Amino acid sequence: MEEQEARTAGLSSQEVARSLNVSAAEMPKLAGPGYQVRVALGETGEARRARTEDFTLLDGVVSGDAKFSHRLPGGQAVWIYAVSGELQVEVNGERRAISAGSSVVAAAGIDDSDLSLGGGMPILS
Repeated sequence: MEEQEARTAGLSSQEVARSLNVSAAEMPKLAGPGYQVRVALGETGEARRARTEDFTLLDGVVSGDAKFSHRLPGGQAVWIYAVSGELQVEVNGERRAISAGSSVVAAAGIDDSDLSLGGGMPILS
């Protein structure tokens, strides 16, 4: 894992831009019937990256009628982008279908929420 910081003219020391390069080999993997998900940042279920950011970044594939579930902490939002195919997204009982090149944003309420992804396409959240 490689972290870089860049100081930009006009930004205070508290506004330092940074990037993080995480190799695929460093990402914990979750696999179940019809899904495979890597944890690039943050955590989901028992899979956790050594370095936790203020958000979770997942990359994976959900096939056919398979479902992948993620616990969305209270007060946090999720951005989901469909790379190809179609994806069913459900949060707090509200369901949406998105297709390749589309995205959707959803948020947990005050309490944690269950996020469910199903369909036959690569996902990035």
